[in-house]
Amino acid sequence: MIDKALEIMKTNKFVAVATANKKGKPHSAPKFLLKINGRVVYFIDYSLGRTFENLKVNPEVSLSFINVDSLYGYRLNGRVEILEQ
Repeated sequence: MIDKALEIMKTNKFVAVATANKKGKPHSAPKFLLKINGRVVYFIDYSLGRTFENLKVNPEVSLSFINVDSLYGYRLNGRVEILEQ
């Protein structure tokens, strides 16, 4: 199921990235989907704002997106590694 979801994600230009700060306050923002390599998803946070700050203290993330043809939504949860280059 996850591989199918990742294939569908490849058809999107943006993905909603949900994070939480160390107190658990949620935050969600669209991010540019750079590429998917196997089960690794790369997205860009140009503003380095709340999403970036949250991920520095809490690397847990939830990505959500939709298949625009079927209008079926997906959510993938995981951990983030911040790449600064």
